[in-house]
Amino acid sequence: MYLAKMEDPLCGAKYYYKNNSIYFNANFPLEDADLFALHECIHYLQEQKDSRGNLIRLGLFDFAKNRGMAINEAAVQLMTANALNMPVQHVTYYGMEIPTNSIDCYPLECVIVNQMAYFTGTYPLFHSTIERK
Repeated sequence: MYLAKMEDPLCGAKYYYKNNSIYFNANFPLEDADLFALHECIHYLQEQKDSRGNLIRLGLFDFAKNRGMAINEAAVQLMTANALNMPVQHVTYYGMEIPTNSIDCYPLECVIVNQMAYFTGTYPLFHSTIERK
């Protein structure tokens, strides 16, 4: 894990698969790092490479087909928020009041994925998010 200056001022941390490192934004207070660290550690667990070391999947995101990035990020963030017992808050986006436990990171996507988990349960969603295929 490293501190780094990041171009995106809203980015708290990034997992960089080429060297298996997590970089934290040097402009963010470290006491807020648990949210970012857990999210990026889940990405580390999701990583699937081929025999030549090329990244082929990151959880639900299939690099070859370039599909699943949004649902993967939302699922990872929902896992993170649930693991940290983040409270559900009501926020307004696009004129809609929505309940979410992730107001700063993918709030709309997390609401949608949470609704999916309502029908399937969290186990199948979370298991498929970190399952190695």
